[in-house]
Amino acid sequence: MVTLDEISHLVGKTIYDGLARDGGARFEAIKKEAMQRINAITGTNLTTSGDRPQSLDWVVTPFAWIVEYIALAHIQNISGEYLEYAKYKYKEALDICAAHASPIKTGRRTSIGIIDGAYEL
Repeated sequence: MVTLDEISHLVGKTIYDGLARDGGARFEAIKKEAMQRINAITGTNLTTSGDRPQSLDWVVTPFAWIVEYIALAHIQNISGEYLEYAKYKYKEALDICAAHASPIKTGRRTSIGIIDGAYEL
């Protein structure tokens, strides 16, 4: 869905280098968690593999920022300034995902009731 090369310009160089190490094994592990967070917010069921439809191009930026935030836990000697910036981008990523959330909430039932003789949906 999103490759490490696609997010290279959206994350810090230290983060990118750490994700690319070991043939991208760390990226593979982190991207699953990032996609789970996106799915939880948007109500979608996006996967980490396969082609991304053009209608989902919006997901690249928030995905990159969420991956960067998760990856910070594995990087040592991060400056406080960079950490604050990464937290800001993470919050922005969550806001972008919320803006793309599915309006349909699963698990809710539609019910009809009579209130003062009128029908209400």
